[in-house]
Amino acid sequence: MSNRVLICRRCGFATSCRDLGDRCPTDGALLLPRQSLVEGRRDPAVGRLLAGRFLTLGGLVRHDAVTVYRGRDLVTDELVCIKTVPPYAVGATERVTRLTAESRLLRQLQHATLPRFVAGGREDDGLVWTIQGGLRGVSLRALLTERGPLPPNRAINITLRVLAALDRLHGCGRVHGDLQPENILITPRGLRGNDEIRLIDVGSTALAGVERASRSTDEGLRYQAPELLAEQPVEVTADVYTAGALLFEMLTGRPPFGRRSAFEPVEAQRRGPVPSIGLPPEYRTLEGVVHRALEEAPERRWHQARAMAIALKAAFVTRGDERPVKSSSPPPIPPPEARADLPTRPGGRAMHLLMGMAAFG
Repeated sequence: MSNRVLICRRCGFATSCRDLGDRCPTDGALLLPRQSLVEGRRDPAVGRLLAGRFLTLGGLVRHDAVTVYRGRDLVTDELVCIKTVPPYAVGATERVTRLTAESRLLRQLQHATLPRFVAGGREDDGLVWTIQGGLRGVSLRALLTERGPLPPNRAINITLRVLAALDRLHGCGRVHGDLQPENILITPRGLRGNDEIRLIDVGSTALAGVERASRSTDEGLRYQAPELLAEQPVEVTADVYTAGALLFEMLTGRPPFGRRSAFEPVEAQRRGPVPSIGLPPEYRTLEGVVHRALEEAPERRWHQARAMAIALKAAFVTRGDERPVKSSSPPPIPPPEARADLPTRPGGRAMHLLMGMAAFG
């Protein structure tokens, strides 16, 4: 049920007794919240109903030619994320291909740290759209802008969830290649820093060792590995480098290398070692993990996102009931010969046999 005033965008009829998505009794236009009407004056896509079900409530972020809106599914009453590519946008064909690839990948992965694909389609005027669920919170960029450096344990937990999403992608033979604070959504949960995260842009993924990463924005270049800036094929270690760069910024409030030009991350990396993070002595292990992830040579970094996650858990400093997040991957199953060598309690087999006979009388 609506708990706010809804207004008709045509005649101005206002009411608080109707639900979001209801129509004006006078002219049949959709009733919208006041904020959506304000945004709709600047963007005609706000207030649009897609497939007779998904209502666009307002703009969220613009990334290249893709516009991301917040919306609501009028059938399930769920808040959703609406991604659109208008037909007149520059590079629309490439963006539509990227959006389609992202939808296909999300249907395949279905991971807790990735959006949930809901629907997709094309309107009569050529507008291409997809609907994703499970997206809420603020971007990592907004969180860092508001709060500055994060406590080490919270930064570790966020990075562990990012690594879990990357490990899922790597398991499908894909590499993200363009991860940055703008496309990581964070929803705080509790006081211990166990945040929920979502990666809102996986359309830029490439086949590991085969394709090149898509060209990032100027801001995103500072998080890309040196080999990606040299336009080499992407590998898993490139995502490990990015995870290290993000963790460095979460701990210090600044990226590991400054930038005055698009190629300065490479130049800065060649000028010297990774800057010191300046953490307390108990986090010495954490600083070592970050420095290894940011190695210039790919072969000197962690070779898997999961390996970096294991090292990060060892760097977690326990205080009270605070614990690192659990891994999303199941523990490895020991080989049969290892299980056969496990010690057994004397008489254990005979005891189980007697208990079984007693159970059957």
